[in-house]
Amino acid sequence: MIFYNQNDIEIVQSSYNKLSSNNILLNSQFGIVIFQKAEYNLISINTFSNNNEAVRLKNVQYNTIKENVLINDTKYIEECCGAKNNNI
Repeated sequence: MIFYNQNDIEIVQSSYNKLSSNNILLNSQFGIVIFQKAEYNLISINTFSNNNEAVRLKNVQYNTIKENVLINDTKYIEECCGAKNNNI
C-alpha cells in the first residue's frame, strides 16, 4: 500500500515496466505519473482511491492502462503535453 505522498509512483524515461496489484491512495497530486518518453508500460489491476489524479500520462506513447479500480479520485486518467497512442 502506497499513500500520503505528493506523487506516488513516477515512471520517467523507462519502458516495459509492469505495475500491478497495488493500492494507491491519498496522494496530493498523482497516483502514478508516466512522463518524458516512457513507453510500453503496463498499469493494470491496481486500486486508486482518493488521489487528486489517479494516472497522468505526459509526453508519452504506447502505454496501456487497464483493469484498474478507480474510487473517488478528483480526475481519473489524463493525457497531456503531447501524450498520444496510449491504450486506455
